[in-house]
Amino acid sequence: MVANVQSIKKKILEMILETSKSLHPEVFIGRLRAKEGVISELIFIPKSKDVVTHPTIASAVGLALTPYGPYTVDMLVKPDFVMDFSVVGFVISHTKKDVEPNEQDLKLFGTRGNTHIIAAWPFDHDSWRGYDRTGKVKEMKVI
Repeated sequence: MVANVQSIKKKILEMILETSKSLHPEVFIGRLRAKEGVISELIFIPKSKDVVTHPTIASAVGLALTPYGPYTVDMLVKPDFVMDFSVVGFVISHTKKDVEPNEQDLKLFGTRGNTHIIAAWPFDHDSWRGYDRTGKVKEMKVI
């Protein structure tokens, strides 16, 4: 596992922001892969076959609605990725101007890795932040 992630490649950050913007108002969730302490890859989560279309129902049963359908934390941490030690965390978009992690984000962050990113509307270079698994802000350099 990559223990000390301190940077993200500029092209990966731009991909995160553009993907989040293009999917807005839906939520985008992806996995982050790092090499030598630098986030260097964005892994898109495959499309779900299950669809819940009503946000109130989805949130009541603990699902995150994405353009790919609903996801539970268990679905996002499938065994196929648990053994991939280069995956250092998750990226998730927020549809509002709030980069603070909510309860669902923290639950997800606690499942894997110690480097997570929240990208918030309007999805520009000033509307994202890195976090550790507990939700503490993690300073990250863009390189």
